[in-house]
Amino acid sequence: MQIDPTLVAVAGALSTVAGLLYRALLHRAERAEDDALFWRERYLASMGFAGMALDEAERRSEP
Repeated sequence: MQIDPTLVAVAGALSTVAGLLYRALLHRAERAEDDALFWRERYLASMGFAGMALDEAERRSEP
């Protein structure tokens, strides 16, 4: 029994496309993780600034 060369070519093309798609999705997931870390750091920094502003406001409101 011999395998048809066109079947081998189609299987190779599908395997290549699947590999490229996997790499693209993996890259997108890494980028999304980096974006999430960036926005988490921005959130924490803004919460820190808000805390400092509240402390300053309380200090200034005391007699």
